[in-house]
Amino acid sequence: MELKKESMSLSQMRMNDSSQILVEGDVIVPDVKPDIANILQADASAVITNREKSEDKIHITGTIFLKILYIPEGAEGNASAVKSINTKFDFTDDLPSGGQDDAFLRVNALADQVECTLIHSRKMNFKVLVTLDCKTYAQREVEFVTGMDDADMELRRTPVNLYNMKLIKPVEFVVEENLDVPGGKPDIGELLKMDVKVRKDECKLMNNKAMLKGNLNLCTLYTGDMEGQGIEFMEHELPFSEVIDLEGLDEGDILDVSYEVKDVYYAAKEDMNGDPRILGVEVLLVCTVCVSETKRMEIVSDCYTPKGNTRLEMQKVQMEELLCDDTTQTTLKQLIAIPADRPSVDGVYNVIAHPCILDKYVEGGSLIVEGTAAVNILYVSSSGSAPVCSYREDIPFRQAIPIEGITADMACDVTVSMEHTSFSLSMASEVEVRCILEFNTKVIRSYPMDIITACEVEACEETRQMPSLIIYFAQPNDCMWDIAKRYKTTIDKIKTANKLEDDFQLCAGQKIMIPSR
Repeated sequence: MELKKESMSLSQMRMNDSSQILVEGDVIVPDVKPDIANILQADASAVITNREKSEDKIHITGTIFLKILYIPEGAEGNASAVKSINTKFDFTDDLPSGGQDDAFLRVNALADQVECTLIHSRKMNFKVLVTLDCKTYAQREVEFVTGMDDADMELRRTPVNLYNMKLIKPVEFVVEENLDVPGGKPDIGELLKMDVKVRKDECKLMNNKAMLKGNLNLCTLYTGDMEGQGIEFMEHELPFSEVIDLEGLDEGDILDVSYEVKDVYYAAKEDMNGDPRILGVEVLLVCTVCVSETKRMEIVSDCYTPKGNTRLEMQKVQMEELLCDDTTQTTLKQLIAIPADRPSVDGVYNVIAHPCILDKYVEGGSLIVEGTAAVNILYVSSSGSAPVCSYREDIPFRQAIPIEGITADMACDVTVSMEHTSFSLSMASEVEVRCILEFNTKVIRSYPMDIITACEVEACEETRQMPSLIIYFAQPNDCMWDIAKRYKTTIDKIKTANKLEDDFQLCAGQKIMIPSR
């Protein structure tokens, strides 16, 4: 039997796993920095710098960026004497491989917990818990039967939604700009730290190119250049756009991008008047470009002919369907009360928050995502001994994402990012923090399916007289196709003989008249 076939590339997620590693080391205070009296705040971020896949493992190389604020010795009562140390450490880890034939690999890193302990005035020990999220995809070509040349064949056509991962590619590029110190802010004395958040905007495929747009939200902490000015912070929004060449893609493909800050360089510069009111910024971004496609088609899943015996050769294929690819936001609001044994809050310098997913599960038709947002508050106090203080509190969150048809066995890929953080001092020693969390959710349904690879028809000689009409009583789970195939007739003939509608559903025990062929 001559079969009409259509070839389709299909991907299959081979591995979707996460692991945690503890990265530990010592930080030595640079010679140009004063001794440490008290650590105010320690913040960390992690980024993957290289991925190497072998037959049985995936070798990961990454970098941890540490940003430490501290009070120097002899300056405990001076709010303008805060110093910073910005340093980085490399780490490596090996993960099991999904398989030798994996075509695509994606690894993300997240610094979940940070601890920094003062050993002595010139040395600190840090511990960072890093979560590695790893996914691998295999790819193969599958031929689906879409028709047959024999007009006498009865074909059972089944609609399928096919999903295929076409490309995963990390691309690096630099965003740089000279930014003005906002009016009303003092000149730059010493830059302490810069927090960078990436907010993606429009992204689309056009002429084998990915057109990307986004914004960098920069929050810079610094001390003024005049004595006694204390800590200041300034915020900037830096838009960026990038064009990435990608071959062999279609404009109808699904483009998804994610960004990581690989490194940040910043320095104070003089303006045209010779004043340090220019902030030179250079941000190295890693953009992971993921391109996938979905296709809906009708395939022939079964066939027979009333004129002979049909023998089918079948192959079991693991199919994947994109059930959900969506973005949702929620607002997290919390009133944080500074404990009574801590110095009181007179003003807040800045608030940074890092969300972390602790668990995800399916409940009542929704994907439930639970986690915490680690909130660090840097504030000023009227306390003479501790004019600058830091306080951390973990705010729990629980987000229900409704997804039609979701079940617990499906592959759920969900990430959370902090889109915006704001704060207000509501009353003495109480800070109201508002965070906008964004959840990016992708759910893939995987299921096995038998597809036809070959078909043979043998003419049969009828050796016994068939009755002109057969009375059949429907059994549980019977369908019209199965009955017609069993008695080598057609669905249309059965419907005509029983005066049934096109959308008719059989009930167990129902009497069906089957005309002879």
